[in-house]
Amino acid sequence: MAMPPLRPAQRPAEVLPVRPELAELLPYGGLPRGSAVAVPPGGGGTSLLLALLAEASRAGAWCGVVCWPELGGLAAAALGVVLPRVVAVHEPGEQWPAVTAALLDAADLVVLRPPGRVDPSDVRRLTAHARERRAVLLVAGEWPGAGLRLSTVDSRWAGLAEGAGHLTGREVTVRAEGRGPAARPREGRVVLGTAA
Repeated sequence: MAMPPLRPAQRPAEVLPVRPELAELLPYGGLPRGSAVAVPPGGGGTSLLLALLAEASRAGAWCGVVCWPELGGLAAAALGVVLPRVVAVHEPGEQWPAVTAALLDAADLVVLRPPGRVDPSDVRRLTAHARERRAVLLVAGEWPGAGLRLSTVDSRWAGLAEGAGHLTGREVTVRAEGRGPAARPREGRVVLGTAA
C-alpha cells in the first residue's frame, strides 16, 4: 500500500536510503536520522536487517554492528553489504551499551542485537544518543524507545522449483508501524536476499 506523500515541512532533514519497496512503507521514504528502529528477529527479520544495512552501506553510510557474532562477512557481502564501511564489535560483553554509544558517535547506522534483557535506562540513554548524534539505531529485537517497528508478517523462500534449483531470495511481508507519522500500520511484499 503506497503512503500518501508528506508535505516538505514534515520530512526530516535527512534519511538513510532503503530499497524502493521498503521506502513505500516508511513515513519519510527511508530511515530518519536520529531514530531508533526495532526489527524483531525470526521469520525473515535477519534478512530484513541485512537488507537495511546493505542499502545504507551502498549509499556511503558508515555502519556499526554490535553483539552479532553469527554475522558472516561473506554472507553479508553476498547480500550487498559494503564491508569496508562496517565496523563490527561482535562480543563486547557487559560493555555493549558503551560500545553502542561509541559507534553512534562515529557511524550513520548502528545495528544492535541486545544480549538478553535490556535495562530501561540503557534503552533511554541509547535512544537519546542516537537522536543527538543524528544516527539510526537499528535494534534486532523489541526496543521500547523505537519510533518505528519493522516486522516480517510471513515469509517464503524463492528459487526452488519442485525440489530443485538454488535459493535466490526470501519473499517477506513487512509490516511498518510506530508513533507519529508511522502510527498507521502499512504492509508490503519485499524480496530480500541474493535476488534483491
